[in-house]
Amino acid sequence: MIECRYLGDPAVVEAFGFIASKPVQPAFASRSEPVLGTEEPLRRPAGSMEREPTRGVPAGSSRNPAGTADELETRVRLRKTAGFAHAHCKNEYESFFEFGLPGMVILSPAQGWVKVNRAFREMLGYSEAMLNGTSWVEITHIDDLGDDFAHFERLWNGEIDAVRFKKRFVHRNGQLIYTDTSVRALRNPQGDLQRFLVTVSDITQEVERRQSLERLAYYDYLTQLPNRALFADRLRMSRTQRSKRQLAVCYLDLDDFKIINDTFGHETGDRLLVEVARRLREELREGDTVARLGGDEFALLLNDIGGPADCRETVARIFAALAKPFPVVVDDVVPISASIGVTLFAGAGDDDDGLLRQADQALYLAKRAGRNQCWLFDGDSAEPLHASGERMRRE
Repeated sequence: MIECRYLGDPAVVEAFGFIASKPVQPAFASRSEPVLGTEEPLRRPAGSMEREPTRGVPAGSSRNPAGTADELETRVRLRKTAGFAHAHCKNEYESFFEFGLPGMVILSPAQGWVKVNRAFREMLGYSEAMLNGTSWVEITHIDDLGDDFAHFERLWNGEIDAVRFKKRFVHRNGQLIYTDTSVRALRNPQGDLQRFLVTVSDITQEVERRQSLERLAYYDYLTQLPNRALFADRLRMSRTQRSKRQLAVCYLDLDDFKIINDTFGHETGDRLLVEVARRLREELREGDTVARLGGDEFALLLNDIGGPADCRETVARIFAALAKPFPVVVDDVVPISASIGVTLFAGAGDDDDGLLRQADQALYLAKRAGRNQCWLFDGDSAEPLHASGERMRRE
């Protein structure tokens, strides 16, 4: 391991907030020239005799070039005091670095790890020897490497002297550690880059707490699907960022779900809802959204589709996925079916609430027509888009 120059490096001194390159002088040695005092009588007006120091003679003057014994003793004492202050300052630095609460790292641009404190090692579950056998890249989450390289390159090129950013490290056990990381470039008086000083604060609990609150606000607690609020946000975003192709809003309601709940109990009903959510997710594309609006009602947002034909293909996959039996207990299964209402948005007129009302109206008509069907809203009415077990009837 390369030894860091603790003292004499102004950048390190400035980074740690105390003067380490100059010995701390005691208060009595603060004058620019040491004072050599002799004592002689001084007559007071009252006739009393008192003694006080006379004016000093600067050291090395022609009057006393070698200095008195008192002067030599003072010089020795100052040197000892300065040496003690110098060592004490270094010890303070080392203690602050090693036992400080944030993780701290000193990196060499050419040779990697120079010094790593205890907090950083404990944060990632590595010993110092283990870190010596790895690299900064290996303990950084792969998705954050691009930003890391960009930050360090700007520091290396002298564009900036310090940067602060959020990044994820990978703990020795594979867990993600979210951090608030600051990096400072340490340069010599000529401006050449010598070291990187890195300060790392673990904010994993804060991030996880925020994520938990977000899930409570925007996700259904049972199925972990987006809830009504998040679905509305995504619909609004899809409408404003829509390409020339269409998007579809679908309402899906399970048929005879109340009978299943009453027959097998609410616990079974909850397990069925979780399974339905899983099957719906599997049949949609990555850019689509499936949300649980409440009870046995789900909403689907199909982005960037070509028209009714694309929508029919998706609906057909959904019907096929839901038709697979749902196991309740050993040797007992429950058939699942659903009714679906669909409306298409091509970029004119309808707002978010209007689209949802149209899909809901098409769903109502699908239910009335015998269930296990999909109807498409068309103008002021709706007509079948797909009937289960029958051919598609709309081009």
